[in-house]
Amino acid sequence: LYARWAVQVFTITYDGNGGTSSRDSDTMTFGSQTPIVLPPAGRLNYVFNGWYSAARGGYLLGVAGATFVPTASLTAYAQWVQGSLAGMGPATQIAQVTVRDGYDASFTAGSNGSTATVSYKADSLPNGTVITAFVEDSPARVTPLLSRRAEPILTLILSWVAPDGTVPDTAPGKPIVMTITNANITAGSKVYGLVGDVAVYLGTSVEDGQVQVSISVDPAVIVAMVTPDAPTAVSAAEVNETSARVSWTAPASNGGSAITRFTATSSTGQTCSSVTTSCVFAGLTSGFNYSFTVVATNAIGDGPASNASQTLRLTGAIAQPTTTVPTSTVPTVVAVPAGSGNVPGKVPTGNDVKSGQEKEALELAGEVLKSVQESATENAQNALESLTDQDDAGAKPKSPGDKEAQESASEGSGDSSNNAFWFLLLLVLLLIGSFMVMRTIVKRK
Repeated sequence: LYARWAVQVFTITYDGNGGTSSRDSDTMTFGSQTPIVLPPAGRLNYVFNGWYSAARGGYLLGVAGATFVPTASLTAYAQWVQGSLAGMGPATQIAQVTVRDGYDASFTAGSNGSTATVSYKADSLPNGTVITAFVEDSPARVTPLLSRRAEPILTLILSWVAPDGTVPDTAPGKPIVMTITNANITAGSKVYGLVGDVAVYLGTSVEDGQVQVSISVDPAVIVAMVTPDAPTAVSAAEVNETSARVSWTAPASNGGSAITRFTATSSTGQTCSSVTTSCVFAGLTSGFNYSFTVVATNAIGDGPASNASQTLRLTGAIAQPTTTVPTSTVPTVVAVPAGSGNVPGKVPTGNDVKSGQEKEALELAGEVLKSVQESATENAQNALESLTDQDDAGAKPKSPGDKEAQESASEGSGDSSNNAFWFLLLLVLLLIGSFMVMRTIVKRK
């Protein structure tokens, strides 16, 4: 009699247990050196927790991608954790409600300094869906899951399960609205929805102490102060052949913490910091092309970089500023007088401006002096003519009847002589004053 031997083959059958496996089964021959690689599995709004020997409980065969060497044929069961609860640390349950068809509803609950008001429309979730709310004791575990550096303020878990064990999305156009209050929330803080280890941005707080978001997928809701958003509208303009001014617009959100500085970086690595929205780069090279990006920084850290500015090539060929002086003294632009020895069209230098001012002052003083001299001469001549006429009149013989008139004329002549004397003295003083004013103007110019 001869023994016959059959090759022993072990079969692993995969049960998705509410989810779907990427393969139905695998086989392995006894003694093979090639182990089975366990497949991934998926389920809406759940996180795959691995392949187990039983649908509930049992022992772990391995997670997706792990190798497994069976010693007998068996069924591997996928086990799941609801997405919003995956990785949740110690937490306090603050509410649990059951959805009923045809009714709008809301509830408010809180713990650990946080309060949540949850509102939902009728038929937004299947009848009998159970909604449970938790406040996690510490939000620290979510920090590495966010897309940027963050300081979490709170983690509030809102999970729901339908009677058939599924975790459905809300009906189209009927999101659940959650209003969260906490004294540590600041305007600009970001809100994320976390399913498993995938964080999705939900919104930004627009005021201190409160934020409101709409959700349609069962999530853990995280409120966190984060780094600022990227600055926008970055532009660069030449100052001179080795300098450029970079300007930008501050980001719409500071991440919940005040921006402490901006840092601009050139395409060749130079940096320039500023607390305003512009910065001047010096020591650049003429003839080179430069572009610039800007980063905003707050107490949490550096935010993402902006889009680069348009390319700027420094040439030094920029318009020279017009020489100006105060409008109270001379015109804004000083023209170069013809025949002054200056080059026509040249921008006046400081000496040119000073010379022009002195000339203008001298001309002005001369005109004043000339006017005063002409007035003085005319008035003096009139006074002398008056005196001459009076003398002629006094030399002529007078009739006895004219004696009284002559005496009156003599008195009038004396008064006229006195008036003329004082008038001439006043004119001399005016001439001296004009001369002194002219000297003062010239010295000041």
